[in-house]
Amino acid sequence: MRAARRVLAALLSAVTAGGVVVVVGLTTAPAATALTGSQWNAGSIISDSVFYDFGTMNADQVQGFLNDKGSGCRAANGLACLKDYVQVPPSRTAENGLCAGYTASAAESAASMVVNVARSCRINPRSLLVLLEKESSLVTRTTPSTTAYRSATGYGCPDTAACDATYYGFFNQVYMAARQFKVYATNPTRYGYQAGRVNSILYNPNTGCGSGSVYIANQATAGLYTYTPYQPNGAALADLYGPGDSCSAYGNRNFWRIFSDWFGDTQTGSYLLRTAEDATVYLVSGQKRYSVPDLATLSTLAPLGSVGVVSVDYLAGFEQGRTLGRFVRGPDGTVFFLDGSVLHPVQTCGLVADFGDDCAASVPLTSTQVALFSQTSVLTGLVSTTSGKTFVVGSGRKRESLDDAALTAAGMGGPRVVLSEASIATLPYGPPVVRDDVLVVSRSTAAVWLTHAGRLTPVPASINVQNVWSRSLAAELLDAQSVAALPQDLPYTGFVRGSDPFTSYLLTPTGRRQVADPAAWSATFTAVSDTLLARLGDEGALTSPGYLRGASDPTIVRIAGAVARPVISWVALVALNGGTLPTVVVVADAVADSLPKGTPLLQPGGLVLDGTDGTVSLVDGTSQLVPLSSFRAAARLGIATTFTEPPRSTVSGYPRAGGLSSLVRCGTQTFLGRTGPLDLVTSLGSSALPVTPLSPVSCTLLALPRASAAAITSEVFAVSDGDATVYRVTATDKRPVTSWARLIELNNGSPSPVIAALGPALLATVPTGPPA
Repeated sequence: MRAARRVLAALLSAVTAGGVVVVVGLTTAPAATALTGSQWNAGSIISDSVFYDFGTMNADQVQGFLNDKGSGCRAANGLACLKDYVQVPPSRTAENGLCAGYTASAAESAASMVVNVARSCRINPRSLLVLLEKESSLVTRTTPSTTAYRSATGYGCPDTAACDATYYGFFNQVYMAARQFKVYATNPTRYGYQAGRVNSILYNPNTGCGSGSVYIANQATAGLYTYTPYQPNGAALADLYGPGDSCSAYGNRNFWRIFSDWFGDTQTGSYLLRTAEDATVYLVSGQKRYSVPDLATLSTLAPLGSVGVVSVDYLAGFEQGRTLGRFVRGPDGTVFFLDGSVLHPVQTCGLVADFGDDCAASVPLTSTQVALFSQTSVLTGLVSTTSGKTFVVGSGRKRESLDDAALTAAGMGGPRVVLSEASIATLPYGPPVVRDDVLVVSRSTAAVWLTHAGRLTPVPASINVQNVWSRSLAAELLDAQSVAALPQDLPYTGFVRGSDPFTSYLLTPTGRRQVADPAAWSATFTAVSDTLLARLGDEGALTSPGYLRGASDPTIVRIAGAVARPVISWVALVALNGGTLPTVVVVADAVADSLPKGTPLLQPGGLVLDGTDGTVSLVDGTSQLVPLSSFRAAARLGIATTFTEPPRSTVSGYPRAGGLSSLVRCGTQTFLGRTGPLDLVTSLGSSALPVTPLSPVSCTLLALPRASAAAITSEVFAVSDGDATVYRVTATDKRPVTSWARLIELNNGSPSPVIAALGPALLATVPTGPPA
């Protein structure tokens, strides 16, 4: 094979004639936005994706381009301008790895041949147009010449010999030049200039002009140096549109300058590509493309340069590989974790598996691509993120750690690596690494939990402010996903237990109080460590029932049966405690708020008005109301007849019992009220006389029993308020007594019968029988 032409400048020849520098084939200098020599990159004249993108222009677009650039050209010497040039191209056989061949047809335009050759050899038609201009000025010539068409791309025209006529002709030149660049790419190690290493490149064929070391970053640049083996010196770069000095060479400078002036940045998309039709970005390495999954991954690929927009056909020419992950592999087999534009070496494939990936599936990078990244600390399974979190990575998931103390307690210390949180974002969360007696706070919701034995107890957020542990427990942040990965107990209510299941406590803002009767105080007790309990001050025991209130709420609640019932008044509080002021325990507001609430407590033994229907009732203890038929019913029992009118909702929360009788029962004893001291009655037997049972609280508050000296042992008769009829009450009915004489007779001749006055409604509950 004849060597490709390696002339100093086919596009720009510096010839001295009579002391005048003659510049042949110079394009017109562009406007003020022109390139400057400082933008020249000797190691990357043009990126592979730009140089080889064969789908950038179709024949019509190339024709329009030639018409524009050759608008000043006129046919001469029987030769057409390039914009008007036609030829019947010869057929070419396909060659594996090079060009797909060429099928002969009728005469084709230069534009058609450039595009079809570009597609056959998979090279950018723009690269061919620039090559034509660089070597023969064919695109912008105003007068065509035989020599320009004969050696249009300089192929087969070495510096040291005449051009080989075998390759003469426009089509031959275009096809063979395109093919030659594919030969370079297919067999890169055959040539002296190779990508991915430092190369010594001359400034001029005169070796006395010296050389410079150039790290060639890509194959397209290596191919250009092989085709034209010189780099521009400082003089050539000082004036990109003019000659330099006697040691200057211009070929590669001019290729870069012309391409930039005509088509824009030559460096766009060296390794990161997308199409105008699809926003998906791909990393191109070797002959494969790997889709970039997200912006976070794309940002860490910044050392590879900007994203280039290429044709659909060019991108489709790369085999579709896997979606790019964070693990990549260098040519020597070293696996790296990619993050923050740096590579972290990986020492074992087991660690790759811990991060949820596979060594064998890591995406291969070229040596040039690897060299663009800096390398830093080795990857470990203990990760500190740049956002301030710490994770233990293993078995394909990440476990967030509360703090270093939790890691130490779990035996998970050791060297760690600093990574961005985004680099491990796809790993699912596992149970976090926690320790006992820490308040966990959710980063997203500020919700709070207490840790114990690897479990979480939800805690109202305000507990940190008012609970005793606010001064002794650490508060640490965790992600919501970490919190969700731990089992949770029932919410904290202020009641706790240590390892002893029979000893329980209520926590206050200042210490702990032992609960003597746990079942009466709460149905839920939070498990805490004995260590935590020992750190809290002992404030004595709680009796049952007991009283408490929130730290900033004056409402006092009475705890009984694991239900908190607000006490409606100070008088009621004293009454509930048997006439004395109780001890009220102050707890955190959140603790008081968390307790199950019952109906507010009215004053036991007092009278209340139900505003709904106007009924006045006796408050019997803490559980019911006993309606009065009239105030006389209360007066007969010595109950003051003043009443209050609580909120209707409070009154409605008390169930109503039967009406208040003048006969009441306290425990096993029955008393009769007849205004004055109550009488103990022992003679009711099986009588159906209505008797109102009162709670122990009511009996105490009413000072019952407060009976007269002698108990009533005789029969008790009944009379209705407002009615003179006296009744003898049997086990089944009430029987009217027809006369006073009959009443004395029934009373065993005694003229002082014992008569219980009852409300009409209450007496009416007993069926009426025949006269006694």
